[in-house]
Amino acid sequence: MTSPSTSRLLDLMGTGPQTRGWGAILAFSRHDLDRLLEQSQLARYGRALHLAPFEGFIGDRQIAGQYFDACTFGAAHVSLEGADLQQDAPGLRLSMQLTGGRQLTLEQVQGHLEVTGLWLFDALHGLQLSLELALHNAPPDANRAGQVLLDLREGGAFKFGFSGLPQERFIDTEPFDRLFKSLSDAQGSLPLVTISQAVGQVIEPASVSIRTQPAPQPQVHEGDGALLLLVAMHGQPEGEPPGADFPWLLADAAGAPRGTSLVLSNRLLIDTLVGAQWLAATNGQARWQVLNQASGFVRLQPTAGYFMLRPVFYHDPVETMWATPVVYLDAGAQAWAEVSEEQLCFELIGNVTQADTSLNLKSNQRLYAALIADWHLRLRSGLAVDPVQRTLEPVYPAAPQVELTWQLDPCHPHDPQALQAVAPSAADRDERLREFLASICTQTLTVGPALERFIGQVPAFDAPAALLAQEVLLPGDLLIRAQVGPPRACFWLDPPQSLLGLGESLQLRTTTPGLSGLNWTAHNLFDSRDACGSISPDGLYTAPDHLEGSGLSVCVTAQTDGHSASALIQLVANTITINPVVQIVQRGQRCLLAAAATTPGPLTWSLADDRTGGRLIPGPEGVCAYQASDRYQLPEYGVDQIIVRDELSGHSQSAWVMTLFASMTHSIVPDYTFQLAPGQLKLQVLHGGNSLVPSHQLSWQVLAGDGEGVVVDADGIYTQPPVLRHNFVLLLATQRQPGRVFNGCLLLPLPLLNQQQTSSPGLRFKAV
Repeated sequence: MTSPSTSRLLDLMGTGPQTRGWGAILAFSRHDLDRLLEQSQLARYGRALHLAPFEGFIGDRQIAGQYFDACTFGAAHVSLEGADLQQDAPGLRLSMQLTGGRQLTLEQVQGHLEVTGLWLFDALHGLQLSLELALHNAPPDANRAGQVLLDLREGGAFKFGFSGLPQERFIDTEPFDRLFKSLSDAQGSLPLVTISQAVGQVIEPASVSIRTQPAPQPQVHEGDGALLLLVAMHGQPEGEPPGADFPWLLADAAGAPRGTSLVLSNRLLIDTLVGAQWLAATNGQARWQVLNQASGFVRLQPTAGYFMLRPVFYHDPVETMWATPVVYLDAGAQAWAEVSEEQLCFELIGNVTQADTSLNLKSNQRLYAALIADWHLRLRSGLAVDPVQRTLEPVYPAAPQVELTWQLDPCHPHDPQALQAVAPSAADRDERLREFLASICTQTLTVGPALERFIGQVPAFDAPAALLAQEVLLPGDLLIRAQVGPPRACFWLDPPQSLLGLGESLQLRTTTPGLSGLNWTAHNLFDSRDACGSISPDGLYTAPDHLEGSGLSVCVTAQTDGHSASALIQLVANTITINPVVQIVQRGQRCLLAAAATTPGPLTWSLADDRTGGRLIPGPEGVCAYQASDRYQLPEYGVDQIIVRDELSGHSQSAWVMTLFASMTHSIVPDYTFQLAPGQLKLQVLHGGNSLVPSHQLSWQVLAGDGEGVVVDADGIYTQPPVLRHNFVLLLATQRQPGRVFNGCLLLPLPLLNQQQTSSPGLRFKAV
């Protein structure tokens, strides 16, 4: 029984051929492409082919620049928004999430750059970097008919973000373009799908043409569609280029197109598979013609050749018979092959003369005779779909029509009474011969292994993956609904990617149950001083209780003697992530904040104190705007703490916005020429941007972030706290003179970075 999601597709294919002259068509849904990318990414982690963390300064049109620190690329997904059947080099958009690092916003302030915003990225909240990629078809070679490549080095149209944050909209993507173009062949090229050339197989792919197809309207999800691989076979011409009316070959499952469809053309099944077997059975003597039918499907009509079938031996106490049947293929035999009633059928009607039949009789008279049997038969057999095994299985004919007549062979000595002597056993003998004749097709049309080889092994992937048949249907063309999964004798880990908080546990399992002797290991994917957690012998992973940073990427691997599989676990230090963590704005400005949580509960936003005059403007789920007061007031600054609360779990997280109601007369400038211990930084305070203020005239205060009490000593040396919770400190330096107060502020990201005082795009940072 077919699934409801397949019925539309089956109705379409029953109307006639849908392969447009191609030998086979593979249609991958966006969902299966994402699964392939996911497993490929996991496999590349094990081969050290993943992209290194990105670090560097990026210039900007609106602000002085932005700096990205140790951001990693992960969670790759494809989108077929630009799918076009007419393109020879079709494109897609690849998106990756930046996690595990931080983003600093820098502005030109009184002759130097200062940090005015800090983002902390983890698996809950990271920038989405996307780029357009052209799919390339590597030319055929000795091992493959074609290979679909995603080449990061040829990407274009980079863009950031899915939100309205202006700091995302105006990021200059040129450094990422340079980064991808500098990748090695192994890192920059992703072989997505390969069509192998199976040597010695009946189905022999010759070349591949690739296309992308948009999902039919109305689209369930933006960017849905299909990747089409149009396969030409040896001995078969290439098909027609797909047009706008090319059929949609994917069935809809659970409201969205998922899975993969493999369609083998009716002509390929009949002409290539059956014809190749006829050639093998006739020692290359068979000849046939392909006849087109009104439905568009074809029928195979043999015109020459003969089968030398295996001998049949018959013996009982009365007689012994040895026969070597010969089945002649010609128009008079009326033999043909076609798809009928969802079976691949072989039918033979006509006279088949057995010239090599001998019969030795044993009786008191010791009679001997050599006989010729003339068989008039009508035989129908072939292959049909086994709904349980999801394969093509032989169909044995029921009660074939077989008529037998006998005559003496004049070329051999015989006893005239021989025919009369064997007559009593004729019925039993004829029944045995009928059973033998009924096996002709199943002996000859052995297409099962060839199909299985093409389905299971010819499509190869960068990841350990294969096509797993779900439904096999034969309405004319052969339709196999499949899903991407682990190949036989291999396994994947389930779940392949997960998000955990501190101290949480996750039970990992293999997709092949009951495996024993697995060796489980866990390791950090990128350089980190944090512990990666633990993994038990039965696959129970437990996250560490503490992280120094905002997140961690852990790879868990299960290995047997012949195979290994990996899973990616993203750890987050907080159950809620809000970005930017801190930012500095001018009075009257509006800024956006975005938040995400590990639970699906609603998020509520509030101000810890509204005395500064700022207010919150709710936006879409997870987004809120902060509107700074436009009044001039003293002191010339105000700091608002914004609290985001997850109503389901009760957890909360904070962000801070500092509003400058007037320009501060003082500025705080780090002095990187001093050689200090790690975690220390010399700070100088300038009046008007150039006059140094003596350290003994200053007092220091932590307005927000990490640290309390005295964090800057009398010599202006700042010392980073040993434990970081917010990963920043907002410092205020105050100089008091009779009747006057001068202030300056500085936002320091923690851990400390050495920020060179230049606005050059070559600006680089290093840890202090």
